[in-house]
Amino acid sequence: MDILRVKISDLPLLPSIPNDGDVLIPVDLQRAGSIETYALNADLLSETISDNLTTSDIPEGNRLYYTEARVTNNTTVQNHTLRLNQLGTAANLNFGTAANNLVRLDTNARLPAIDGSNLTNLPNKGRKLFNNGTPLQDRNGLNFINFNVVDNQTNDRTDVSISIDVSSTVTTSSFTQPVLNSNVTVSLREVAWINPTQYIFIVGGGTYEVVSISNKTLTIKNIDSNNTAAGTVIATGAKVNTAGRPGSGVAGASSFSRTTSSFIMPAVNNAVTISLLNSTWTSEGQYLLIEDAGHFIVDNIVSNTSITIRNLGYPENVAASTTITTDRRVVVSAARGLNGYAGFTNTTASFTQPAVNADINISGLDFRAFVAGQGIYIEGAGSYRVVNKLSNTQLRIKNLGIDSQSPGTVISTNKLVTAAGVAGPQGEKGDTGNTGALGATGPQGAKGDSGVPASTRTSAAYTQPGVNTLVTVSVLDSSWIPIGSIIFIEAGGYYLVVNIISSTSISIRNLGYPDNGAVGSIISTNRRVSPSGMRGAQGPKGIDGSNGSTDLTPFTELTFTPRTTNAPTAPTNKVSLFSKGNNLYLIDDEGRLTIYSPFSVNTESLTTDKTLVLDSAIYQYLNPGALDRDIVLPTPGAEPLRFVIRNIGPSKDLRLKETASDAPFQVLGNSTGYMQAELIFDGLAWRTTVI
Repeated sequence: MDILRVKISDLPLLPSIPNDGDVLIPVDLQRAGSIETYALNADLLSETISDNLTTSDIPEGNRLYYTEARVTNNTTVQNHTLRLNQLGTAANLNFGTAANNLVRLDTNARLPAIDGSNLTNLPNKGRKLFNNGTPLQDRNGLNFINFNVVDNQTNDRTDVSISIDVSSTVTTSSFTQPVLNSNVTVSLREVAWINPTQYIFIVGGGTYEVVSISNKTLTIKNIDSNNTAAGTVIATGAKVNTAGRPGSGVAGASSFSRTTSSFIMPAVNNAVTISLLNSTWTSEGQYLLIEDAGHFIVDNIVSNTSITIRNLGYPENVAASTTITTDRRVVVSAARGLNGYAGFTNTTASFTQPAVNADINISGLDFRAFVAGQGIYIEGAGSYRVVNKLSNTQLRIKNLGIDSQSPGTVISTNKLVTAAGVAGPQGEKGDTGNTGALGATGPQGAKGDSGVPASTRTSAAYTQPGVNTLVTVSVLDSSWIPIGSIIFIEAGGYYLVVNIISSTSISIRNLGYPDNGAVGSIISTNRRVSPSGMRGAQGPKGIDGSNGSTDLTPFTELTFTPRTTNAPTAPTNKVSLFSKGNNLYLIDDEGRLTIYSPFSVNTESLTTDKTLVLDSAIYQYLNPGALDRDIVLPTPGAEPLRFVIRNIGPSKDLRLKETASDAPFQVLGNSTGYMQAELIFDGLAWRTTVI
């Protein structure tokens, strides 16, 4: 039995309590939790607790918690202090949930409602957040819309939809912008996502580095020279976001300069040293363009203000030995690109014309500019489509049957091959528009240069070749004759110009027209050579027309006797001859009409669109110049008209129109491959033949 030393102090359980001093009391500590509570009346004390116990038998937690008692001994009240060995500081505390109270479980062995925010190392007995079934462990950086709440004990699941943005906040106080690299404090609504040394951006202020965090107040440093000026007040409620560190770099050098002295243009591929305001942006091997000089390549960087450059000899470079004045701009240039491929070539072998829509292989000098699917035109053969490019010198083509030679015809070698479009169907003639008001007469233009006469004479005799056979003819002047044109030689007939050998020699092919000179005949020298056109196909006899205009002036009525040698069969020996304007009209007694026009040629370089009139020259050799030009035909009357129009320019097109407001009905130029057109108005409509 343990003996506890007790100092008397108002203890009602003790009999024979002296006024003072110590008394030895046997105490049943095992039953301490069930000791009865006695009234403060010594007469009621009737139980003495006594058991044989040792301190090792005392369970942990079974302690006596009484520290004071008030005892009434008979009628005398005495206050004493009870001192129990082995009691700690908890013996002096009360049960409850207030400050400094001991916590006691309720009747269901559960804790009362208390603040447990300071508890640590507790097992997870509450609820968990799940995002589509995945537990959410850390609230930092959460940014989700849908999640679930799961009770760990009941496993009940509650679906919740919210939006949390923890990567931004707002200021809750204003602050004054510090100078660059200085600090300032600012209060925020939320700082959980912010860490020291992090970069943040405050709207209206700029970019800062977080120096320290105290509760919801940050110390931040102004680190960006582009931020709002120092001294500016940043109002409360400014949005705060994460940010990256501001970039920094060295300002680049200007990529151009100017010369600071004149220099002499060197010969092609020769070098010269020039002075610049600044050459630090240049490098060896770099291409440069110098104003009023041309293109160069840098051979050497002599200094920050001097470089050695080499003349690349481009066509636009100025001539060698030219003085290039000072203060010329120097800028970056580039190497000149490769030359493009020629858009035309010649065949190098003959071929037999295939049937319409049938294929055949052809050989040429250079087909690099041609591609599959492209339309082409072969001189003297017709129009085709490229089926496949077999090599740079061989194509497989399909006969489109447009202006083509008959299948089986042998197409000889050295024929011109050009790009062409496929001819579309003939559109219906539109309604004639109203005649516009006559415009004011413009000022008379300057007199143009005298044109080259569009005719010449042979300077030697030649033998008439076979049909479709070539012959070389000497002439006084071939400068006006284009390749591919049709010419007429007096006593010889009609020929196609295949090649201009020299200024006094041409290669021509006998077209075999019915009125050509006989094959093998000698065509004597000094015969006139003039432009002509391709003979059209014989048309069917037209319907009888109404009575003609009465303003045709009868010229004469002739009776002749046909020649009996080398003359075509004459259907009649009586004709009527009329005159109108510059033309003569010959009508035989069967109603057939022949137009005789005076031979007139206009060669002109155009600076604007051109409108022909009834008395314009029949042969119009026109250069469109720098732009495409419209050629408007005159408004015809009842009488026939004829014009031959040829594009003699290097690149631009002539667009033939019936009226100025019409769309072109024919284009002459490189875009179509057709360079010349013969136009005849037969009293009803214009008929066009192109070559």
